[in-house]
Amino acid sequence: MPRPFSFNPWALNPWASEPARDAAQAPSLKAVLRPAEELVVRPPPPSPTDPRTELPETTYETDDWYQSMRQRWQPKLPVIQPGLHVSKSMSEEVKAFVNRHVAAGDVPRTTLQCFDYANYQMHVAGFRTGGRPSLDQRSLQILVEYPENGDLVEEVQLDATIEAVLYIKEALHQNIPVLVGICIKTYDPRPNNVKSTPFVEPTNHYVVIVGMDEDKDGVYFEYYDYYFQPEGPESIETRFYLKPTMKLEWLHGGVMVAEVRRTHPL
Repeated sequence: MPRPFSFNPWALNPWASEPARDAAQAPSLKAVLRPAEELVVRPPPPSPTDPRTELPETTYETDDWYQSMRQRWQPKLPVIQPGLHVSKSMSEEVKAFVNRHVAAGDVPRTTLQCFDYANYQMHVAGFRTGGRPSLDQRSLQILVEYPENGDLVEEVQLDATIEAVLYIKEALHQNIPVLVGICIKTYDPRPNNVKSTPFVEPTNHYVVIVGMDEDKDGVYFEYYDYYFQPEGPESIETRFYLKPTMKLEWLHGGVMVAEVRRTHPL
């Protein structure tokens, strides 16, 4: 029997309940601000001007690319108005959204995943998103993990990250949000992993990037997460900073972008 339109593979994984994920995320919200890193500025490498063009072979160090990517980081207010920020309190609206095409006789879903909220966030803004990178070649896997001595060792995919940063910047300045998969390092499950890939897909949560700016700690993308509302204009728990390692992560680390999905009109 074919899968119904409303089928969501996230509903079939062990990450159906969220208390453990919530507990993993909460301690980082109380982190104390640290001083910005002292950076050594090098001449930036040439970078493609159009993210849709094929990227050249990478011959520069990550810090060189970091210095290049952080240039021309023009501020952009949220492209989705705060009044349209999808929150946990909107579960009934999200359920109606995921079950909108349920055929007669099929059982509607009663549980929700973080992807459902992020996907609905895109929908209320007038957009839809692409698929996971292992199944959609237009999406970008910018962080992977490999098993090593019983642990998972992360690896930044530099070329994909360069393309992703350029794409997000271009999209935002066209008033287009971008759905991304993130990895909360202190939460162990990797429910988005596909066994056919030679690496582990570390995504275990989804959010929507809506803006960008710069502060004393560096350049960052701002995002909406259904799980919590930002506490104010100086809130850092809804920002992914571009680091010299070319990671897009929280200021203090521990939560980072793992995949970037291209946005499409409804």
